[in-house]
Amino acid sequence: MRIAHVITGLHVGGAERMLYRLLSGMRREEFEHEVISLTDMGPIGEKIQDLGIRVRCLGMNRKAPNPIALYQLRSLLKKWKPRVVQTWMMHSDLLGGLAAFLGGRFPVVWGVHQTVDYKLVDWRSRVTAQCCTRLASKIPTKIVCCSEASISTCAALGYPRSKMVLIPNGFDLGTLYRDVDGARAVRNELHLSENAPIVGLVARFHPQKDHKTFFQASELLLRRIPEVHFVLCGDGVTLGQPTLHEMVASSSSPASFHLLGRRDDIRSIVSAFTVATLSSMTEAFPLSIGEAMCCETPCAATDVGDVPRIIGKTGRVVSAGNALQLSQAWFDLLKMSSAKRRDLGRAARERIGHHFSLSSVVSQYETLYGQVGAG
Repeated sequence: MRIAHVITGLHVGGAERMLYRLLSGMRREEFEHEVISLTDMGPIGEKIQDLGIRVRCLGMNRKAPNPIALYQLRSLLKKWKPRVVQTWMMHSDLLGGLAAFLGGRFPVVWGVHQTVDYKLVDWRSRVTAQCCTRLASKIPTKIVCCSEASISTCAALGYPRSKMVLIPNGFDLGTLYRDVDGARAVRNELHLSENAPIVGLVARFHPQKDHKTFFQASELLLRRIPEVHFVLCGDGVTLGQPTLHEMVASSSSPASFHLLGRRDDIRSIVSAFTVATLSSMTEAFPLSIGEAMCCETPCAATDVGDVPRIIGKTGRVVSAGNALQLSQAWFDLLKMSSAKRRDLGRAARERIGHHFSLSSVVSQYETLYGQVGAG
């Protein structure tokens, strides 16, 4: 069965990484895949190519969508004749859905991997969301939402509930585990001792991630635990970013902050954390929290998206935008005995394995494609 995956781009992000994980886990003897990026290749595209899967890039400008890209996409789909067109994220839902409809009315599965907060997105995203709402009853056969929060958001926008299916993000416990040697290497790189307390944040620099609240909470924690360190990584998270540079410089202890930019050794990074955190104002299903839990690192995160359902009783969940609550959650976890934190970490890994294993998620997608493609 041929499956065409249409995605806006293939740089490092939650939906992009989930696409890679899905492709790496699906049965090659039953499914043939092709990935079409509306923009460029990116590091995830290169990893997908390493799986032996063809990746095509249309070179569309993110800030100035070109109707020619829609024509190119329609032509590619019409020539390859997929049984199912799976789109990933809102912009590719719109363009991929239209191209599939115009190219041969191929069955379409939309993928929703975000929650839409009009206060935190630009006008292009607002217009795209409005267009998707109008087409949701006509274009997709099914709409896969990665979180219950996404389902609620889509329903509020006007998407038909009858088409929505919940398939969460999944994690491979065989490749995500507590990496003692990797953690030691990261701490050595940062010149931090084995026992130095670290609060870590894996998130790109974006208003939705609310680094401002993170830094406010860090300042509160430094007053109580002066020896704590903060490790941040993700696209754009460097001292070269003016806003982050100012936040670090204005801290009472600039040397306590380590900004690493994008990292590919996430297992080692989160294994080095004493506590993993998330300060976001909005999310759907954040991979960074699940990855930390796989690596037995307790988490303290904001109550956004499906975070409470992911963490359960294995960590702390606080109100978004509340620096005092976030700082207190970090303090509580850091002041636990190391044995208690280890117990929480093990419980977190078990929870991921029970509720969000990659094998289960892959099976759900395979079943869905079989149903949609047979229709």
